[in-house]
Amino acid sequence: MSDFSDLVGNVSTVFRNVLRLRAPTLRITIRLGDLDAVFDPVGTVLGKKQRLQALGYYYEVITGPAAGNNVTEAFTNCLAAWRRKREATLGAPFANDAAVEADMQAQIRVFVLEGGALPAVGGEVRVLLPGALTFNNNADLGAGGNADGTALPSLRFNDEGTMWANNLPLGKIPIIALVEKDTGGGSSRMRRAQAAALSRRIRNVTTLTQAAAVSAGCRC
Repeated sequence: MSDFSDLVGNVSTVFRNVLRLRAPTLRITIRLGDLDAVFDPVGTVLGKKQRLQALGYYYEVITGPAAGNNVTEAFTNCLAAWRRKREATLGAPFANDAAVEADMQAQIRVFVLEGGALPAVGGEVRVLLPGALTFNNNADLGAGGNADGTALPSLRFNDEGTMWANNLPLGKIPIIALVEKDTGGGSSRMRRAQAAALSRRIRNVTTLTQAAAVSAGCRC
């Protein structure tokens, strides 16, 4: 039969008169949250810009003249291109703007995390991220667009960094975690200790799975 120390912890072998309490038994269950919820409202221009970038259709940096809800030629053309492609796939035109927005949200929910679901234990799933900018204008290629023998500046790298810095929802995977604590008597006595919605940027996608594969989401 177990003695008292076995039930509550064990006596330290390093420090005198110290009882190390046994840690409570916890059960943590996680599930995927709403992948669309990390973006601004889909009814806004900014919300559509963020989603189009996540889907790989819009690469304008959301700053300067294109900041926030400002409507630019690039945004208008990219939204139109995405709409045409979706209507062709669906085989029918959208009835109204609300239908366009609902479909965009549905696409986010199955595209950002491949299949729209967390992997099974030991499994893998791809997190799809947008590709990258190429260049903003011909001057970015060098003198008049012609190679002049000198190294090109890091314009593409800088533009990519600006794109990501101004669209913070990119790379965020919302995880809902339920933490239960054993109050005695095993699993039949597990009770909810805490339930919290965690939304975090997955900088290293291996924290999501054992070996998650990253794929560029360019859909241009």
